[in-house]
Amino acid sequence: MKREFSAGGCVFKREGGQILWAIIKPRLSTDFPRERYQLPKGLIDGQESSEQAALREVKEETELTARIIKKIDSTKIFYTFRGEKIFKIITYYLMEYLSGEPKESTEVEKTMWLPLEEAKKILTHTNDKGILQKASGLLKAEIT
Repeated sequence: MKREFSAGGCVFKREGGQILWAIIKPRLSTDFPRERYQLPKGLIDGQESSEQAALREVKEETELTARIIKKIDSTKIFYTFRGEKIFKIITYYLMEYLSGEPKESTEVEKTMWLPLEEAKKILTHTNDKGILQKASGLLKAEIT
């Protein structure tokens, strides 16, 4: 079974007295033909650390620059891609938005800023919802 290692981020910003979270809608493709909403993430390249990969993927997928506050958690998933079974570990980080405006890309159709409950409703995968909930809890602990 093939193994993959990915990293991503729960990027937040403060706006109008509330916390908003960056959620992406990837473009449909032959490999992924279903509409989905998720947290920005991607494969760890070569010798980069999971932190470096998370920051790079957030920038590539959203055009946002962020800073890592702390590790949230890792999730483990199994899936089949082109007939091959894959075991994937995804490490997520709590990130604070620094700059940038979301732009469409070849991979991502849209990046949205949403409050926590709205973001949890729109996220496609249960794992992402759990990670976002943990991120919110960590952020509240950081603030108080």
